[in-house]
Amino acid sequence: MEWEVVNHTFPYTGFASDTTYVVSMTAYNDCGTTTMTSSITVKPDSVNASFIVVNNAGCAPFNGQFIDLSTGTGSSTWNFDFDSLNPGSGFVYTFSQDTVPFTFDSGGTFLIAQTVFNGCSSDTMIQSITVYDQPVASFTTPSDLCLDSIVQFIDSSGIANGSISAYLWDFGDSSTSNQPNPAHLYQASGTYTVTLIVTSNSGCTDTAISTIIVFPKPQVDFSALNTCFNEQPVAFTNSSTISSGTMNFLWDFGDSSGSVAVNPSHTYLSDGTYIVSLSAISSNSCVADTSIPITIYPSPVSEFSYTFLNADSCGSSANVNFTNNTSGSNTYSWDFNFSNPGQDTSDSNSPSFYYAAADIYEVLLVSINQFGCPDSVRDTLTVYPDPTANFSLSGSASCQNLEVQFSDSSTYIWSNTGNIVTWYWDFGDGASDTNQFPVHSFDSAGLFDVQLIVITDVGCTDTLIQQGAIEILPAPIASFDFDTVCFGDTT
Repeated sequence: MEWEVVNHTFPYTGFASDTTYVVSMTAYNDCGTTTMTSSITVKPDSVNASFIVVNNAGCAPFNGQFIDLSTGTGSSTWNFDFDSLNPGSGFVYTFSQDTVPFTFDSGGTFLIAQTVFNGCSSDTMIQSITVYDQPVASFTTPSDLCLDSIVQFIDSSGIANGSISAYLWDFGDSSTSNQPNPAHLYQASGTYTVTLIVTSNSGCTDTAISTIIVFPKPQVDFSALNTCFNEQPVAFTNSSTISSGTMNFLWDFGDSSGSVAVNPSHTYLSDGTYIVSLSAISSNSCVADTSIPITIYPSPVSEFSYTFLNADSCGSSANVNFTNNTSGSNTYSWDFNFSNPGQDTSDSNSPSFYYAAADIYEVLLVSINQFGCPDSVRDTLTVYPDPTANFSLSGSASCQNLEVQFSDSSTYIWSNTGNIVTWYWDFGDGASDTNQFPVHSFDSAGLFDVQLIVITDVGCTDTLIQQGAIEILPAPIASFDFDTVCFGDTT
């Protein structure tokens, strides 16, 4: 089979839109024929770019609209140039709709280029628009303003290109001004909405709105109680009022320290009388103040120590002597077992107390001086139980030089932590051992007393002596006699 290439030129008749032709091909041989069809689209030779600018000037942000009037089938590409001296450097957008929107956020002269292309030819149309910078209205007002004070308004408006040509102020109380930086006197306290409208030389406007509060002076008052030194901090109750607006506060505690809290607390480093001042400052710097004295009474300093009778804290009970080392007080209250308060107490200066059971005890001492100021201190003491020594051995009788196993079965019953840490054995034959489970052999026969001493980790001890704990039997001596016998005799 051979393929044949056929060329054909479709005639141009001046059509403005695409024309579609149907092409068919028939193949045949001795067996028959087959036909195939296909379509070819022929585009017009020329397109015309054309569009209308709805409004070619305005204030930023300017919403431009461009109406597509191009002819010839094709796609339109829009180029928005922000640099009129460098066409083609802007943003390129492709739109399918007839009306094209675009927002210009800043001022300047901009080129808009429409390029129409259909794959065969293209056309471009360029137009320009002017966007004027919008002024930015802004002004400042005093942050602190009291009634009967003149308010000075300071204009801080600006514009990137051009100038501001007109001002219109509305002070929120039916008064107005067209001055750039007006001064105004409000006749009553309250909240006012101030509006400034500025107009540029191109007729563009902007508005700034701010709220100003005219405050009356605060009425200042506060209270605090005279306090013991160790019952601080002192709480200050602020009862200041103001008819409208808010207040800030500045405290001077009379000891070179202060606070800006509404109801502060303060701890003085020493006792004495202090002059405390409170200044109330409204949100517009209206100030009032007052002062009162406050006294910090001295407090006692509670302190004590204790000793065990005979320096012995073991044995499941103990006598304890307490020594009062408190300063600045002459009234005392002791509680010797504060985990069960009120049961074991004393008001003596330096009492003694008998603890009948092993335990950990919390001791409390409260001291009170002539101003009624208390102080307390706590300490713990421990009465330890003694361990119980006990042991067993592998047998109550043995022979000389045979090993005997000794097994410790001592106990230490204590709900808190603690253990037996030392074992001292005396086997009664001059030998000793410190192992918990020793093995010992006796060299001589006899009846021996065995002693075990156990010691806990806090030094509490117990001793067990087993009298005649073991009997060591002498080793036997083998011996026998015999007569002379003749062979064949019967003995």
